[in-house]
Amino acid sequence: MKSMITAMFTVFSDFSTGNGSDATLKGKENPQNEIQTEFIFEAKVTIDNTLVIGPSGRGRTQLVPITGGTFEGPRIKGTVVPGGADWQWIRPDGVMMIEARYTIKTDDGALISVFNSGMAHAIKNDEDKPKLGKSNRSSSFYARTVPCFDAPIGPYDWLNKSIFVGTLAVGPPSEKYVIVRVYRVF
Repeated sequence: MKSMITAMFTVFSDFSTGNGSDATLKGKENPQNEIQTEFIFEAKVTIDNTLVIGPSGRGRTQLVPITGGTFEGPRIKGTVVPGGADWQWIRPDGVMMIEARYTIKTDDGALISVFNSGMAHAIKNDEDKPKLGKSNRSSSFYARTVPCFDAPIGPYDWLNKSIFVGTLAVGPPSEKYVIVRVYRVF
């Protein structure tokens, strides 16, 4: 571990003193500088009615109770445990800040705590639309999150050792659910 840290400091030192080549700085010689993702799971999270708390120092405060759901991916699947909540603060500019805390339970019984923070807002013009592919460019809603997991040591502790990003889609109001897609960042 010490030699890896020493090597990292040497590389960073070379960059800061100008000794790093242009190719190295641009990630050409180090493919790990390129960001890649791996699909982890899709969750259908059932929710209850929004509880509006009212104006606060952070904006209009509200929360959405999480009542359950399911999730499934190539390496993990199970249920969303009822009892969590999605806290939301709507800023004056219309951006909704999100902090959700809930628990998932895998099919083999492991309980994993989830803290998912992010933001969501309406997309008002083409310049604000992220460059994510044709299907997403037509969307009028932007929602991205950064889920963090607290998994027990064992078959799911790999969730404790990476950065994850997520997307959020809201189901029809009559059905009261959201779809969360989670991706591991490499």
